[in-house]
Amino acid sequence: MFDLEISTKFNRNNFLCINLKNISRSKIKNLKICFSLIYSIVNITNAKISKNLGRYYEIEQINNQNIDHNCKWSFKVKLERNKYNIYNISSGLEGVFCISRGGKKLKTKIQDLRFDQYVKNDHKLLSQNYLHKIPVIPEPQYYNLNGKTLDSSMGFIISNKKVKKIFNIVGKIIANNEYFYENKNGLRLDFKKIKCKNEEYKIIIKKRIIEIQSNTESGIFYSLVTLMQVLYLERGKIKEGVIHDYPRFSWRGMHLDSARQFYPTETIIKLLNFMAMFKINRFHWHLTDNEAWRLELECFPGLTRKLSYRGYNEFVPPTYGGGFGPTGGYYTKKDIQKIINYAKKLSIHIMPEIDIPSHSWALVNSFEQLKEKGDLSWQDYKGPYPNNTLNPGLKFTWKFIDKIFKEISSIFKFNFVHIGVDERPKNSWKKSPAIIKLMKKNKLQTTKDVQDYFVNKVQKILYKTNKKVAVWNEAVTSSLKRNNIKKSCLVFCWEDIGKGQKIVEQGYDAIICPAQKCYFDMAQSKSNLDRGLVWAGIINTKDVLSWEPLEKISKKYRKNVIGIQGNLWSETITNINFMDSMINPRLIALSEVAWSKIKRRKWVEFKKTLTKISFLTSLMGWKNHRY
Repeated sequence: MFDLEISTKFNRNNFLCINLKNISRSKIKNLKICFSLIYSIVNITNAKISKNLGRYYEIEQINNQNIDHNCKWSFKVKLERNKYNIYNISSGLEGVFCISRGGKKLKTKIQDLRFDQYVKNDHKLLSQNYLHKIPVIPEPQYYNLNGKTLDSSMGFIISNKKVKKIFNIVGKIIANNEYFYENKNGLRLDFKKIKCKNEEYKIIIKKRIIEIQSNTESGIFYSLVTLMQVLYLERGKIKEGVIHDYPRFSWRGMHLDSARQFYPTETIIKLLNFMAMFKINRFHWHLTDNEAWRLELECFPGLTRKLSYRGYNEFVPPTYGGGFGPTGGYYTKKDIQKIINYAKKLSIHIMPEIDIPSHSWALVNSFEQLKEKGDLSWQDYKGPYPNNTLNPGLKFTWKFIDKIFKEISSIFKFNFVHIGVDERPKNSWKKSPAIIKLMKKNKLQTTKDVQDYFVNKVQKILYKTNKKVAVWNEAVTSSLKRNNIKKSCLVFCWEDIGKGQKIVEQGYDAIICPAQKCYFDMAQSKSNLDRGLVWAGIINTKDVLSWEPLEKISKKYRKNVIGIQGNLWSETITNINFMDSMINPRLIALSEVAWSKIKRRKWVEFKKTLTKISFLTSLMGWKNHRY
């Protein structure tokens, strides 16, 4: 038995109209509806906002009238305008729940979001007579497979212990692998060690022998991934010939925001398998943000207990579809070690991100020692998260940072730790007595200088643990003229291609990942039945494939581009199952850009191969977006 029925729709003027109907047998008093959005409310009619943090809202009636049986309360909101002035299924109410007098949670029946005007997606079908050259993504640098056809349906004979070990790891990427098994009557799978680059490999196919040539475990791993793709998509057949392959970029990354949404360990492993299948070798793991702290630490055990769950009665309110709650979770040291060990088997390194000094609302507000009583910097602040920035003028800030990074460095073996340094609110630090004192002592002129001071001091702390620092591009672009940030920083250039160009010209190593091409939380079409944000544009799979990361960077500085990566921020992933179609197949296209030649295959040819590859990803348990 339900108390309320809730229906929502976007009308022709792009107002979000919300109707609540009392379907219980009694009056409902002091009704409050609670929900989160991905766009801020700029106007509301026939209702009032009683609480707002981030984009979590609690809405009440203006006069708190009773709602009789079969009667309605209707109101409408105007959301902030986006780039295309379009709204889709990600734009409606998420994590909806309702509270009546006395804090009673009501049973609600929620209808699907509707639109007065639907915009359809346009997907053009390929001609079915187009022949692909090789059913492998990313496309190998060189291949010539024109000889006799070998049949691998009887499996393989493997004598080399290292190859056998890696063969079994690759085979388990797909459950119940049909072609990767050992059999004394199968084809011979031999190995020859040669001088070559780190991830380079060759596959020589002749008679009843397939010979892998490489110098490293990564090279062997990728050669077997290539072999598995060919065998699966050619039904166990492979022609005699040669494949010679190596990556264009050494950093081929995927970023996942596990702060806005919690992804269980098995989901992370599922993503690592997907990455490995397409030779993506860096996992950028975003573990903290305004809304959560997901990493268990012995030095501050209360962090995960207090900040990893969200809900109506929790310290962190139910942002981004959390609902009444509590919902969420965190990664224990055991979880993290399991993920790191598994990633290593797949030739993937994991870089953790602890996003500071800003994007830290939950953290700052959970410690009184991280707040300064006399700080008036946030008085006129109109953004979503007031007081979300660590204060480098406070002693406890550095005690905290020193302890957490010492422990984090012992957990993660990769040589980089990402410290964020993005989107610091302009209000922060401006009216802080502690900051004013810090500026006088260190002869700092502006709060930008304070940020440089902060970055350099964190660098020194991490150097003591043998770690290098990675940052988002704001950490460097705000100080390019002052040239205060050490060149040992690895800079992730997300804002636009122009930022990346300036950064590498100043001598910094960079990962090029502009939101306009690499942010997989963006919608893939203008259809309102699609999912995702649009502030950086509409990004479909074809757009990703057509992107040339070095196009605007002169040859002199291209050596400073270490690689590229895709990024999935999780504001719109209100159900973790949505992850699949936001990543797949855009990350597959990005793998081609990251690995293959500059003059790579065109969309028509790639799409035909992708259609075959989709069969493989479905076997791995992945759904995909239409392309």
